[in-house]
Amino acid sequence: MSKHRIHGIHRARKKLFWQLYPSYLWIALFALAIIVVFACASFRTFFYEKTVSDLQARAQLIAREVSSYLRQGRVSEIDTLVKDLGKRVNTHITITLGNGRVIGDTESSSSSEELIYATVPVKDEIGNRIVVRVAIPVTFIQNALWTIYLEVMLGGLLLVFLVAIVSWFYSRKIAHPLEAMRIQAEAIAKGDFSSMPRLASPAAFEIESLARAINEMATQLNSRMSTITDQKNEQLAVLSSMIEGVVAVDRNRRIINMNRAAAEMLDVDAEWAKEKLVEEVIRIPELQRFIYKMSNVGAAIEEELTVERDHGDRHWQLHGTALRSSDDNEIGGLLVLNDISRMRKLEAHRRDFVANVSHELRTPLTSIKGFLETLLDGAVEDGENARHFLGIAQKHADRLNAIIEDLLKLSRLEKEAEESEIPLESGNVRKVLEEALQMCQRKAEQKNITVELDCHFSLHALMNAPLLEQAVVNLIDNAIKYSDEGKTIVIQASQKDNEVTVSVKDEGHGIEERHLKRLFERFYRVDKARSRAVGGTGLGLSIVKHVALAHKGAAEVDSEIGVGSTFTLRLQSV
Repeated sequence: MSKHRIHGIHRARKKLFWQLYPSYLWIALFALAIIVVFACASFRTFFYEKTVSDLQARAQLIAREVSSYLRQGRVSEIDTLVKDLGKRVNTHITITLGNGRVIGDTESSSSSEELIYATVPVKDEIGNRIVVRVAIPVTFIQNALWTIYLEVMLGGLLLVFLVAIVSWFYSRKIAHPLEAMRIQAEAIAKGDFSSMPRLASPAAFEIESLARAINEMATQLNSRMSTITDQKNEQLAVLSSMIEGVVAVDRNRRIINMNRAAAEMLDVDAEWAKEKLVEEVIRIPELQRFIYKMSNVGAAIEEELTVERDHGDRHWQLHGTALRSSDDNEIGGLLVLNDISRMRKLEAHRRDFVANVSHELRTPLTSIKGFLETLLDGAVEDGENARHFLGIAQKHADRLNAIIEDLLKLSRLEKEAEESEIPLESGNVRKVLEEALQMCQRKAEQKNITVELDCHFSLHALMNAPLLEQAVVNLIDNAIKYSDEGKTIVIQASQKDNEVTVSVKDEGHGIEERHLKRLFERFYRVDKARSRAVGGTGLGLSIVKHVALAHKGAAEVDSEIGVGSTFTLRLQSV
């Protein structure tokens, strides 16, 4: 009994296609019928209103013409005028005076046609009263409307035909793929595909069968495929998140896989590189030889490699090892590339820094030591020479102190910038520039140098005022030191879009282009002898650079030999 009921339920259910297609078709037909009815009614109303409006406009124009004839006393010519106008515009026209006399008519006798007309009473400037009536047969409008009705009905029939076709194909598009998916899912349930979630049994026969097949498949494959998927996703996540480049090759030196870091380091597309020979993808001979060696040695190997790039040399640490299968057979090799360029650069900077600091400190220390030894050897007894030697020693001690102070400033700037402890707030740029100029004004006057300030009073930027003032003081001080007497220095600040620029321009000797890239490095000097002679520590521009970075901006220089130099700070506007 129960089996009979189940089969009866199955027979009562319609296929999805026969549930969708009639529904779509009836809905479309009902909507089209409503649209046709409303369209016809709208056209009828529109034509009648348009016709009346047109007749009124014609009557107004005819009334003006007739009034002109009346003023001129040409009453007898009005009938001829009316007949002529009636023929040209295909309209019945009747002109009647205020006393009821007809002075113009397009028809010699009354017509039995049904008319739609408009009447306009007019009184001209000399008191003549006339009534202008214009009319057209209603059949004109009806004929035009029937033409439109016919076109709407034909369009509706065509649209019905198109809707029927579209509904047919759309219903097939929904039902047939589902049937194909049911057949495919039954095959997948045997273990050929990944697991899928359990589905409820809907009313349609095809979808019910599909859901049943998918549920069977999910039961069989869920555990196994989820484990495989999790492992694969974990491996991909690890490879993608590694900063080291990883390249796997098979025994034939074809690339099996490559992570994003390796693709960026080798400047290739990871997907394109798969299944290609190493020589096709990697155009670095030293790296090709390392991969060949890695694939043949069988043991782990390491090397360092320096590669020339357009934006600078890159230093890579290479680690290679063999890839083995679960039964310990060698199936290829694994290359790991670690970019150690930054570490090498930092080491080079550290060595240069130690050497520069040692050199900068050695000169004043040697001088102080030498003069103190001279004093100890007896020069202290000579009062005049003793004071001279002590003055020189004091000068070098001040230089030592200035170097140490600048080093401490740099250290504080770097530490606070790294820890985001430097507060930035809206401030008036001109006020900062004026205070910086005031601090350097005396030095400028001693060399008869004119300093001009070009900055609007309302210009504001995000800044740390003391740090920005210190940077501008360093730039002005340098401009004064390296400018000849009688020259001019221009301090200029302006805003463009979301950026504020502060520049210090001098008329000095200029700087060769080969020095510009390194000009903001610690202790870097274009002319070491001249720099020390004017009392610089070699750290001023480095402080300027770090102040700009602390403001999330940049420091730049533009210079031309014999013309001068322009140093620019770029800041964020408010």
